[in-house]
Amino acid sequence: MRNTIRFIISPIMILCILAFFIFSMQSSCYESMKTKNLLEGKTSCPFQDHPGYFKTDPKFDCNIKNENGESFSIKDLRGNVVIITIFTTWCRNCPSVLQNLDSLVEKFRVLQTKNVKIIALNMGSELLDEIKLHYKINNIQLLETYRSIPHKSIAIQGVPVSFIFDKEGNFVCGYLGRIDYDSQEFINFIVDLANG
Repeated sequence: MRNTIRFIISPIMILCILAFFIFSMQSSCYESMKTKNLLEGKTSCPFQDHPGYFKTDPKFDCNIKNENGESFSIKDLRGNVVIITIFTTWCRNCPSVLQNLDSLVEKFRVLQTKNVKIIALNMGSELLDEIKLHYKINNIQLLETYRSIPHKSIAIQGVPVSFIFDKEGNFVCGYLGRIDYDSQEFINFIVDLANG
């Protein structure tokens, strides 16, 4: 009877040890690949299974105007990771995305990640005061206010839409629709880009 039990337990134990060894090897390989990708600047974008995720460069080259009417472009922000989100004042999903981004401003401040710029641009003809009122109504307190960009200044499929650019000004990835920009996964992704 004991021999039978040993005969049954022995293959099970061997299988368990083998499974543990394979899992450990895969985990180790994943971590080393992750480290290698980070060192090479190949940080993978989160939410790749989101239906609105895209990798096609939107060729965002329109000028951005701040409150004072001063104009700048993505190229002027080199050295910073740039998150550009385009919204409209009438969009149903835009306020929650703006609130996420507003929260991100504070989180990057706490993390002392200074080389991240978050720019929310209204697409339309609204004046600065109208955008400020929209922010106030939706409790947006930390995002800077920029002047509206005209319709058709960039080809997009809808709003909200966000574009992520690395420190060299290269497009990394984008998202159409609502995603959780305030999630730890997204924060880690941006911090990795900023520190890379």
